[in-house]
Amino acid sequence: MKSNKIFDHKTSLMSKINTGVYGVALKITLTASVLTSVPSYAIDIDAGDWETAPAGTNVAILYAQHVKRDKLYENGNVVADNAKLTSDVSILRYVHWTSLGGHPFALEALLPMGRLETEGALSSLGNASGVGDAILLAPIWLVDNKAKRNSFAVVPYVFVPTGSYNKDKPLNLGENRFKYDLQLGYTHGIGDAFNIELAGDVMFFGKNHDTSLSQDPLYQVQGHLSYQLDPTIRLAAGLSHTFGGETSIKGVDQDDEVKTTKSILTFSKFIGQRNQILFSYGKDLSVENGLKEGSRFNFRLLHVF
Repeated sequence: MKSNKIFDHKTSLMSKINTGVYGVALKITLTASVLTSVPSYAIDIDAGDWETAPAGTNVAILYAQHVKRDKLYENGNVVADNAKLTSDVSILRYVHWTSLGGHPFALEALLPMGRLETEGALSSLGNASGVGDAILLAPIWLVDNKAKRNSFAVVPYVFVPTGSYNKDKPLNLGENRFKYDLQLGYTHGIGDAFNIELAGDVMFFGKNHDTSLSQDPLYQVQGHLSYQLDPTIRLAAGLSHTFGGETSIKGVDQDDEVKTTKSILTFSKFIGQRNQILFSYGKDLSVENGLKEGSRFNFRLLHVF
């Protein structure tokens, strides 16, 4: 029953923070919402991610992301407009291209690391830094028609709990649980220069036994409309919607289902044939529960070898 929740809905999020009761529930919520490039609450794609490379190709990628959040929401209402959480996250990614059954196939590994800083209503949570959970994935393209710029990919992810984690701290880079995601990606070329790039995925969560926390599956749908300005430059605009993922502690639902819509603008350019830079800017348009991103700046450096 709702009245038996660990945190009664009638008690505001701010009073939970001030009394210190909120730490256990917020611990996972904040950590999961911070690493949006290697998201716990989403697996965002960049425009152009569904393009393949020849077997034997290796790719090294460096990501850098700066995100500012300043509003805390509960059931669609702002409960703190000075709840500030800033994250600076870097990710190292390695991709090896091969083939499987005649289809393009890749083996990939990602390692995030970063720092979290709080201010205002969240300052009592302190700061955190360290390494995030390692991510392994193996995408396969069942359709890859380069002439028509049409493709369809299936991408399984595994998040391994190798990151920095301390059950007594309210903020952590690691989550102390396995996660599994299945993502489907589709690209459709329009005319000579436009592409529609779509993705949908569902994420399943293992249990964090230290906090007796479990989580329902989380869903995301997203898309980009991209324009190839010239052979080296691409411009894109995208939207994403994430929903589901309600948590429970000791079997008691927390009424914190995710419903977040966000937008993103992207610019990418190849420098020569082996290097690419990518810049993007995004922000949350609406948030049901949790912290709202006021701004997100992404930088990506890609090198082919």
